[in-house]
Parts: sequence; structure tokens; C-alpha cells
Amino acid sequence: MPAEIETMDDVLVAARSSLRGDRVRLRELRDADLAPLQAWWRDPEVAVFNNQVKPQPDALVEEMLRGWSRNDAAGSAAFCIETLDCELVGHAALFGAEAQNRCATFGIFLDPARQGQGLGSDATRLMVRYGFETLGLHRIELSVNALNTRAVAAYEKAGFVREGLLREKLYYAGAFRDQAIMGVLAP
Repeated sequence: MPAEIETMDDVLVAARSSLRGDRVRLRELRDADLAPLQAWWRDPEVAVFNNQVKPQPDALVEEMLRGWSRNDAAGSAAFCIETLDCELVGHAALFGAEAQNRCATFGIFLDPARQGQGLGSDATRLMVRYGFETLGLHRIELSVNALNTRAVAAYEKAGFVREGLLREKLYYAGAFRDQAIMGVLAP
């Protein structure tokens, strides 16, 4: 539940904490971020879970990242994720916001070398809090490959609940895979 905002100091504390978690902070996209983010997006360990198994030219991936990070759509936001000692480790976004329903979709990807360290869980909690407290969303949803148990666990830590399963929705490596639908509601 959001803290009471009664003084200018309260406003400043809230502003500082809205983009900072226990292990990571969220910040704007910078030109220097594009090369590592593109490399991680293409990494097979990331690509398979983002359903992106086709190689894409640099310009297309750069355009996608810049578009997400423009932050010019109401109810949507995208940020680079960095550790508290300023190391870039990933990217997260709330997108496809529905104004009337106050609902958006969440997506995240991390440097494969930094996965499994709690950074994604912290970034997910931050994005959920930002979506509810700053963007005024009521619901945040996502879809995830049901075999991606590490991501499912991170989403559950951030309050997401499994709401359904799309059986054999995803096709790769010669077989169909299930896709889990998860959501979290504003407190």
C-alpha cells in the first residue's frame, strides 16, 4: 500500500524510491545500452523464451528497444535495469496499456549471465509497484512459457498469480509447448 504523501519531503522520498529496489534500479535507455541489450535479446537462452528464434538485423532490434523506451504512451513505460553499482543487466516494460481497463502487459529480459541472482525478481517488483502507484494501473498481466520455471517463480514473488494455461500455444524445437497466463491486481 502506498505511503501517505503529506509534505514535500514525502514527495521526494516517493520519487527516489519509485525506481529503486533492493538490488536494482530502473533508468532510461542510453545509446551505450543498445549493443549489450541487442546481444542479450539474440542470445538463445533469452530468445527461446521471448519466442524470438529468428535472427533480426541490428537496426530492427535497436528500433524495437528505442520504441519501447520512448515512454510516450499513457499507461506504458520501459526502463533499463541496472544494479545499484550501475551495471546494466536488462530491460523491462509495461506495454499495450488499455486506458479504460487500466491494464498493461509486462515483459522483461536479462543478461543470461546475471539470471538466477534475484535481479529479475527485484526489477519485476519495481515495475509492478511503478505500474500501480505511478501509472495508476489496476491490472498487470503477462504470458510466459510454462517451462520457464525460473521466470514463473520470479513473477510469483512479485505477486503474480497463474490464471490459465494456453495448451500447446508455442512451437519450437520440434514440439508444441504450453504458455502460462499470469496477472497481478492493484492492492
